[in-house]
Amino acid sequence: MDLRERLFSGILSKIIIVLVVFTIAYFIILRSVVVLDKRTLGLLTITILIYGIASLGLISIFVEIPLVRLLNKAERVRFKADLTVDFSSQGGDEIAHLSRAFQRVMEYFHEMAEASRQLAQGNLKVEVKPRSEKDIFAHSFQEMVYNLRSLVEEIRSGASKVAEASKSF
Repeated sequence: MDLRERLFSGILSKIIIVLVVFTIAYFIILRSVVVLDKRTLGLLTITILIYGIASLGLISIFVEIPLVRLLNKAERVRFKADLTVDFSSQGGDEIAHLSRAFQRVMEYFHEMAEASRQLAQGNLKVEVKPRSEKDIFAHSFQEMVYNLRSLVEEIRSGASKVAEASKSF
């Protein structure tokens, strides 16, 4: 589902919600007001409808559109493994906090990618510190580095034994 489809389906659900709220408000007003002339009732109906539509617009602008953008960025990371996605945000609302949390996850991925790059270049001194005991990624990386160091040490030991054996011949 692309951005337009998500926005359209979101707007439809909001219209339904506004219509339900409008209907409830309409019946509450009819029950609470004994006598309303048609003009007053019409103005009241139009006012409630305008407030409902304005609420829809505000919800779309301040909630749905930023959430859909955040979702699209997260999907770029998930489906394309794109670690260049920027989740940084300057706002103070919950969506901005969520966006900054995603940015911190991306920073962690960047750290792990840099450590992997260094290891791929042969740097066995690379250090990765797990952020918790549940940090499976960093713990696995530490184990891999340890195993590679052990393997290199075994190869060195074997090579020196072969060199000593060849000297004795």
